[in-house]
Parts: sequence; structure tokens; C-alpha cells
Amino acid sequence: MPQIDVQKQYLWFPVRQGGERKPLFIYDGDTRIFEFAVAPGNDAPDFYAALNINDWMGKTLALSGEFPDAFFENIRQEDQKPAGTSRRPRLHFAPEIGWMNDPNGLVYQDGEYHMCFQYNPFDTEWGNMTWGYAKSADLIHWQELDPVLYPDETGTMFSGCAYIDRENAAGFGKDARLYYYTAAGNNGEWSKGKPSTQHLAVTTDGGRTVEKKGMVLDTVERDNRDPKVYYHAPSKGYFMVLFLVDNDFAVFRSENLKDWSMTQRITLPGAAECPDLFELPVDGDQSNTKWIYWSADSCYYVGSFDGYTFTPEQEKRYAYCNKIAYAAQTVYGAPDRLITIPWLRTGQRELNGKKTTYHGLMGVPAVLSLTKDETGYRLRQNPVEELDRIITSSVERKNLLSGCEETVAAVEDAPFEIKASFPAGLTGTASIGFAEGLTATVDFAKGLFQLGKEEVPFGANKELDIRLIVDDDVIELFADNGALYTVCEHTANTLAGEIRVALEGDVKLDSITVCVFGNN
Repeated sequence: MPQIDVQKQYLWFPVRQGGERKPLFIYDGDTRIFEFAVAPGNDAPDFYAALNINDWMGKTLALSGEFPDAFFENIRQEDQKPAGTSRRPRLHFAPEIGWMNDPNGLVYQDGEYHMCFQYNPFDTEWGNMTWGYAKSADLIHWQELDPVLYPDETGTMFSGCAYIDRENAAGFGKDARLYYYTAAGNNGEWSKGKPSTQHLAVTTDGGRTVEKKGMVLDTVERDNRDPKVYYHAPSKGYFMVLFLVDNDFAVFRSENLKDWSMTQRITLPGAAECPDLFELPVDGDQSNTKWIYWSADSCYYVGSFDGYTFTPEQEKRYAYCNKIAYAAQTVYGAPDRLITIPWLRTGQRELNGKKTTYHGLMGVPAVLSLTKDETGYRLRQNPVEELDRIITSSVERKNLLSGCEETVAAVEDAPFEIKASFPAGLTGTASIGFAEGLTATVDFAKGLFQLGKEEVPFGANKELDIRLIVDDDVIELFADNGALYTVCEHTANTLAGEIRVALEGDVKLDSITVCVFGNN
């Protein structure tokens, strides 16, 4: 077997995007420490994938796998990670290199936001599920760090959550950060034939080091996964929600965050995987709250929860208007607000004739709220206020009338936001054009908003507000005070251009504001 005397922090592996993957095993003596499926790039890689081997500094590691000699010969040792595609979205987190899906372990602690995510460091397609890791002081600028959980003999690292143990109930120390995750067995040679189980890992130094502590919940159903843990103060106990199979979920209870027993199995038609169960005040009234059971495709049920069982009180609803946003989770510990971050299931871009080294984005973090009207309870989501703090310039126009065709603002190559407000009772159309021919159209007669290929019904005869957040790769729409949300992909090579407005029929525009974002 090829051997490497570890002298630097990272191993760089040459990777071919879309190539045939083969298992690569890495050993410390007779102990297997890593297993990944890798498509070898040999001497002409599309990019290099990095693995932190600092814990084995000064040791000799052995590599095994059915790869050409050229693959092993082109593995490098470096003191830093390789750079990825130079142009990436600037408001939406994307890893430098690799595939990303579900957010995991979202938590606020000691003045910083921490985000783990489903990650394949060795390809820009799904596989090798690892927990990538990034942190931020403001939810907008993220620093990507090394992954915290790698596949092992129990399986690959599927989705989960983070919990701050302020009471030291688990015994690892006050304010220890607990990561609950699914060990997805049978996803490689190492875990062949093993089931899917729920595990615990712990960090007591703010995330710099993470130690796996083992299984805390055995298999209930074959593909059970995605644990989410909270404390329920009225019943003085901890609860976990877990996806089981099809549309079935479960609630578990614990007194010590390690031993769990099921208190409810519930079927929620339309809902599947990545559950969350959280409480929100109704219309801001802290004395009147409801619980929301949430799943990956934004299907949610509003009801009551006593710490043991959840009881739905209205039919399912969906928070998203299309299928691009997925698997959102809420941030544990964020003061005075409930923040949600979704994965955006975008396609892989090409820039200058080459595929990007990243695939997958996170949505702009948004604050969740719950309102009630004649139709029942409805979730709303609006971008976090931190976004406003990086505005470098803005232009506002008011009272634009029917027949208007004019340029509102000109934007350099930077991400920006368009805010527009329309009065009630309109029947005409409004078009807002920007960035290389992209156009958003509001058809009041049909009650339909159109952005690229995406269409969003908004209802007629009422005031309408829209917010378009325009970044590389994607545009996010928040409308009707956050009750409507959708995502549109785009492939514009530049965000520079004029913001143009055209109003037809009886349409009036109360106001339109263009805000440009910088890096401050």
C-alpha cells in the first residue's frame, strides 16, 4: 500500500468531476481511520479535495484502493486547503469545494452562529456524507472551517442538530455543545449491512474539537434519521423529533439527553424527513403560542405540544412555493427570534466553460413568525435584519403611475435587493427588469407573480409587497410580508445593469427601493 509520512496539515487528492468513484481507505497502522468514495483525477484533476490530517502529524499513514499509480503519485501534502471557484454567491453560503445539502447543527453560542451541513468533500455530487462546518458573527459572512464529523464504521454522517447543554444534564460539562446525528449504515464497505441509528458527538471548546460518544437511539425503522432536540420547560424534560418512514415521525423524551424513550408515533400526510418542532407566539403575543411541526419540503402543521405528544389543529400548509428550498432547520439559542436556514437545491453552474468547484447553496437566513387570519395560522419568514447592515447604497422612487417605463437605478456587479409596494385593487401588470435580461412580472388580474420559470399565486384585491434578493446563481422572493417565498435560479454572468420598471393598465407603484450590498 502507498504510504505517506505526515509532514503537513492537509492531504490534497486529485478529483475528476463526474468520474467513476472507487473506495479509498486510509490506515494508521492496522486501524482504518477514513473511507471515502473518490473519482480519481490522476495527473489532470478538475480540482483537489483536502483532508485535514493534523492529528497524525509525524506518523505514517497507508492508503489503499484500486486506483491508478498516477492517482497516488499526485496526492500532495500542503499547509493550507486548495482554493475553489473564484466567483461564488456573496450573500448565500456555498463551500469552496464539494457538494452541500441539508443544514445541520445550527446553533448560536458565545456571540457566533455555527452551521454544519451535509457535505461531500470529494465531489460536487452527493456522497461521502460528512458534516462540513462554518461559523459567522452576522449570519451573512461565513468562515468555512474543516469538517467536524467524518464517516466511520457506523456509517456516513446524515443530518441532525445541535443543542447547548446549559444544565449539564448529559454530564459533559456546562454549556457543552451536543451534536445529534444519524449514522447511516450500509453506505460503504466499512458500514456494510449496518442499520441507521442515532448518535451523539460533543464539543466543549466551542467547536474546535468534536468527540463522538456513540449511539443514543437504536433503529426504530430502517431509514429513521434527522434527530432534532429541544428542552420543553413546562414538562421539565428534553424531547427529540425523528423521521421514521414514509409520512411517519416520532417524539422521544429524555431526562439526561442520552437515554431516550418514544412517547408518540404520528403520521403527518404530506410531510417527510428533516423534522423540526418549535413554538412561536401568534401575532407577536407571547401569552398565546402555538407549536409547529415542520418537515423538509416546508410542509408544516400547527397545533399544541405538551412535551410528550403533538396534536395538529389545522390541515397541512407549505411555507415554500416551489421545490428549490429544502430541509430547513431552525437555529438553536438565537436570542429573541427564531431563525431558519434552508438548503437551496440549485444546479451546478458553469463559469468560463468549466463547472464550479461547489454545488449547493444555503438560503439567506430568515426570521420566522406566526400569524392568524380568517384562513387559520400561517408561517411568515423575512430576511434577518443583519442584511440591512451591509447596504452600501440605496435609491428609492415613490408614486410611479400607469404607463411608466423608466430606469430606477443602475447597479454595479454586486448583489442587491429590490423592494416594491403596490396598493390594493389593481388589475394590470408590472414588470421589473434587471441583470442580463432577468425580469420579474406581477400580473394583478391573474394574481400571479412570475420570475424566470417560477410562478407564485398571491391572490387578488389586496396590497402587495415584494422583496427580491438578487445574488450570483439565485434570486429569493419574499412577498406578502413573508407569507410567500420562492427561489429562482439564474446563470447571469454579471449582476451589473439597470433596474427598469414598466407599469401597464391601472397599475400604480407606491414605492420601489433598490439596495446594493457590500462586504462591510
